[in-house]
Amino acid sequence: MRRKAIDEEIDELKNELDNLGDIHPAYLTPELRELQARVISTHAHLEELLEIRIGYQFRKEGIIKKGEDGTDVYFSQDFYRILSNYVSFRNKIEIVKEYNDNFPVNNLLKVNSYRNEFAHPKGMKLRDKYNYSTSSGKINIRDLLRCLILANKAANIYAGVYYFRRILVCEPSK
Repeated sequence: MRRKAIDEEIDELKNELDNLGDIHPAYLTPELRELQARVISTHAHLEELLEIRIGYQFRKEGIIKKGEDGTDVYFSQDFYRILSNYVSFRNKIEIVKEYNDNFPVNNLLKVNSYRNEFAHPKGMKLRDKYNYSTSSGKINIRDLLRCLILANKAANIYAGVYYFRRILVCEPSK
């Protein structure tokens, strides 16, 4: 008997998951799954920026220093693993807010609410709210996409300005 190629098995497993999803009460249409992917991807990018900002501040304040082996703990996988696994997105926002350096908090809170909505879909409620065939659904989709773009742009501008100010102007390399 021929052993199934891994590619075939992967395709079969994906199809089985799709079929299970089709009968699930919280089924998401392909369009909603695409929105879900965009929301989760944006959220992940923004969370990474928060973690980098927190890491820098901890290093600046002397909370984390170089390890005994001389490695920079600021870039340590352990530090980011702990931050990722034990500190919520909302708490990361609260931490960064305390730095008073204009991090675009409101945009991130809205993205977080979208992430919660799409990570825990409530069946018809989500399908009705983001229905491509209704004008109110299209408005909600447009507003969601605008929010993702604005949050990304604001965070990237913040990160770029902050990086420029920190590295190139205020704090030259040691």
